[in-house]
Amino acid sequence: MVYHFQLQGDSTKAAPLLNALKELEKSEDITPFVLILIKLSEVVQCNFVNNPQGCIKSAECGLELSDKYGIHNFDLNLLCYAVWASIYARDFLSAGKFLTKIERLMDKAKP
Repeated sequence: MVYHFQLQGDSTKAAPLLNALKELEKSEDITPFVLILIKLSEVVQCNFVNNPQGCIKSAECGLELSDKYGIHNFDLNLLCYAVWASIYARDFLSAGKFLTKIERLMDKAKP
């Protein structure tokens, strides 16, 4: 539902749901996959409310979780949002680092 509201551009409905998801992060029963999805939802929310620093922080956290658990389904999404946020924040050095990671990711995907 969070993503649905985010795609509709309704951050006021998405925010309380995201806050509830953040509470789930504290649970010992939460799976790594869901943790990464929560970080992706945070990234998207930060994008909609023009919070580039929060976007970068959540994207980096999501990428760290991806590396830790070997779940890389959402790496490209996290990296693309991180590039956007870095450019928006005029942090071109970070944007370049994220773009390099995207390039490496794309190289791995080539047949």
